[in-house]
Amino acid sequence: MPGMSFTEKLREGTKEWGKLMEAPLKHRNTMLGLWASGYFDSNARSGSPHPMNLFDRAIGIMLPYLVMANPKVSVGTRHLELRHQAYTTELATNNLLAEIKFAQNTLRPAVLNSLFGWGITKTAIMKSHEVEIMGFTHDVGQTYSDVVDDSDFVGDPAARTIEEMQYLGNSYLMRTDYAKEFFGKKHADSITPGHKLLGESTPDEISKGEPVGFLRDHTRFTDYWLPDEGVVITILTEGEYKKILRTVDYDGPEGGPYDILGYKWFPQHPIPIPPAWNWLEMDALLNEIVNKMKKQAGRQKTIMAYESGSAGDMERLAAKADGGTCRVDNIGGIKPIDMGGINPDLYNWISYLDNQFSVQGQNLYTLGGRSSQAGTLGQEQMLFGNASKGLDDMVGAVYAFAKSIITKHVSYMWGNPLEDRAVVKDIEGLGEVQANFNPVDNVGDFVQYSLNLIPYSMQVMSPEMEYQRMLSFMSQWILPTAQIATQQGNSLDVAAATKELARKFGLEDIDHWFKSTEPQNVGMNAYQPKVGSKNPGQQDGRAGLQGTASRQANLAQQQQGKDTE
Repeated sequence: MPGMSFTEKLREGTKEWGKLMEAPLKHRNTMLGLWASGYFDSNARSGSPHPMNLFDRAIGIMLPYLVMANPKVSVGTRHLELRHQAYTTELATNNLLAEIKFAQNTLRPAVLNSLFGWGITKTAIMKSHEVEIMGFTHDVGQTYSDVVDDSDFVGDPAARTIEEMQYLGNSYLMRTDYAKEFFGKKHADSITPGHKLLGESTPDEISKGEPVGFLRDHTRFTDYWLPDEGVVITILTEGEYKKILRTVDYDGPEGGPYDILGYKWFPQHPIPIPPAWNWLEMDALLNEIVNKMKKQAGRQKTIMAYESGSAGDMERLAAKADGGTCRVDNIGGIKPIDMGGINPDLYNWISYLDNQFSVQGQNLYTLGGRSSQAGTLGQEQMLFGNASKGLDDMVGAVYAFAKSIITKHVSYMWGNPLEDRAVVKDIEGLGEVQANFNPVDNVGDFVQYSLNLIPYSMQVMSPEMEYQRMLSFMSQWILPTAQIATQQGNSLDVAAATKELARKFGLEDIDHWFKSTEPQNVGMNAYQPKVGSKNPGQQDGRAGLQGTASRQANLAQQQQGKDTE
């Protein structure tokens, strides 16, 4: 592209990127349309040709598995003198994630996008002059992570991977009057509306359902992150004016403001293949069979056929009510004939396709607890373990994605002069102590701290699940180590544990019948799990886990079944 200016080269590259994204965006719209099943289409009828929505099934299982709640962060450091600041940073970070509703507003929408294309976010800190432009959900001095739609994202079409891109960015709409003020008088006359006013649409256009545009004029702009220069520039997406409107030095952590989530990367190609693409053909085939069965069921009917000499018998039969009696002269001259109906072989075909869809989605139905697919408890637990292993890559990608975004938030928060966040620290021997996180009191450099996500923190545990986990932890760790813990000056608060378990179990009146009394000195033998030949894994009853399944019990159960055979 010799002779072109820098901005002209960016625009030309953006057009080439649009050509590269044409097919993926078209396929994404098809998949999203199948997921919606005509809900947003005013012309869609109730009898949808898409009765078996496999997209909805897969998303309902996979999305909660990948992210349900705000991730919990742990902040550590190798320097002993900085550990108190690391703890303060950890509390402040978790407080920030809860305040900005990180999972609800950023992480979950981005992960959902990644199932149909890729998840893209842009993280920055809100400046005072940007609030009116970015919207009321952004607060001055606070970091934010906005989700970028696939159709708005811009990449380098010459790159073979994301890391090779010499630029990447996103386009967006801004109110024209705000833009003229934001970019200054130097560029104001060249910023013109790109969309019609609402009042410019005639009643005839509105009645035909044509787009009516925005209430106020808007103009489209594009931000480009240039890694080599370390700056973010803004230009008009289209039009004759090709000058750079704004240049901002990037002051965030390494990697730039954009984070990208994808799972299956084709070799030497910068665009990932989303999981939903593998559901498309199976969804189409299954619905084709179901609609065929629907038509067969609609054609099913039973007809009473009679011979020409049995017309009188047929008239008398037709006149009788259900359960009545009737005299006929020739019973053999009347015969019911069944026509149409669903071919029974199609049920096996449907079952096969449904099972293959689960397998293709890393045993989705097992992962979602929809149905048992194994003969024994041990085999089912092994199958579940293998199913979750099949999604480990996706889980790892989501955790790395979330960690990168959160690291940007903490980096901005660490050096933000407006940041002043009160936290409550639980210090052993002192109890709860109030502290403040702000740049003035921060100790050391941000690079001296390490940030990690707590495993499984993005999952929401029901009270029943927490109850079972507490029982399992007590029986498998607390009780077996009770004597060692006593020698080290630690003991189990049975009353507190009992009340916590009762709360998880939904017992609200425990205080009325579980009372504190004078302690008694009762000796207790060392905890020994009692394992019998007939019932491996049987506990001694102290934790109330009679018959709780263990790995040895599951393996023994399988072996016992083989010996029986």
